[in-house]
Amino acid sequence: MRSIRRLLAPAALTLALCLAAVRPAPAADDTDAFVTEYRAWAVAVLTAVHADTTHDQDRRATFAVHEDPTKYVRCTFLAADTRIRCDASSGYYTAPAGQPRKYRLGKDLRDALYALGFDLDDSEGDFQTFIPMTGADDIATAADVALRTLHDIYGATNIDVDAPIAPPQVQPLAPAK
Repeated sequence: MRSIRRLLAPAALTLALCLAAVRPAPAADDTDAFVTEYRAWAVAVLTAVHADTTHDQDRRATFAVHEDPTKYVRCTFLAADTRIRCDASSGYYTAPAGQPRKYRLGKDLRDALYALGFDLDDSEGDFQTFIPMTGADDIATAADVALRTLHDIYGATNIDVDAPIAPPQVQPLAPAK
């Protein structure tokens, strides 16, 4: 009996983590209110990061769920400002190699992530989407994708940012609730 429990324990843990990641999609008005609340701040952070062209390797901002920073969206300015890559946490980096991830997104959340434009291949890292930099609204588009992902996929109600090269005045905790 003990050996059966030992064999089933990893499967039970994986199932529990998968079920914990399944939750109903938020109402559209909740998402819109969240995006409206944080949008100007997120755009200011990304604009500050974009403006500094002296630190190519640090031209990124990571927006994370305040209560669980392993759930994040990182936006990175790439190759001579031709694209912004946004990475959404897949759980890939939450456990040592060979160990089960701390979480995996359920099918409904993966479908919602796909609808936001993300590639769902997380076999070697996080989910990714690329936003071409072709006009004035590209940074705002990246902010919207990040915020909608944080709210709709990870359930964020409050977020933090890590942006190594953004000035301190745009980096504090987002607007207080």
